[in-house]
Amino acid sequence: MERGNTHTSRRWREGTHTRPMDGEREHTHIPQMERGNRHTSCGWREGTDTRPVDGEREHTHVPQMERGNTLTSRGWREGTDTRPVDGEREHTHVPQMERGNRHTSRGWREGTDTRPVDGEREQTHVPQMERGNRHTSRGWREGTHTRPVDGEREQTHVPQMERGKGVAYQQDKAGLWKWDLPVSHPAFGTQTDPP
Repeated sequence: MERGNTHTSRRWREGTHTRPMDGEREHTHIPQMERGNRHTSCGWREGTDTRPVDGEREHTHVPQMERGNTLTSRGWREGTDTRPVDGEREHTHVPQMERGNRHTSRGWREGTDTRPVDGEREQTHVPQMERGNRHTSRGWREGTHTRPVDGEREQTHVPQMERGKGVAYQQDKAGLWKWDLPVSHPAFGTQTDPP
């Protein structure tokens, strides 16, 4: 047993390291744990990091977590981001979420977009939805279009339907009918008759 190897197969220590009491494990200084590598296979920390209470995990400073990368494989945050309460997920600022790209793989939003209530989905402004293209793959609308009631589909303004034409074409077994003569209809207003 040399000074650089304080662990033996019988778990004895030398020097200032003492044998732990039954049911405890020693909090020793392991030589391979340096300041730049605070995580070891035993899960111990050195320096100001202490052993967590049973049922908790340590909130330590992981060197690879820098200000520009606040998400790590362990899901910890540094700085002003705190550990969420049980049952919640953190609402953190993810650097890759910019104003022009509000949707991420985790479904979080930044800015004025807030997390929806359970059972609802957010009605956010999606940048790719412009006035001329009101339908997106997610089925959301912008502007005056609202989310339809369950079991219904929205009757929206489709750009190819103009006000003066009403229903432009009607198809049956004979093919396409082009309606030319205006007639009155209680549901559609002024329309045209088939030839």
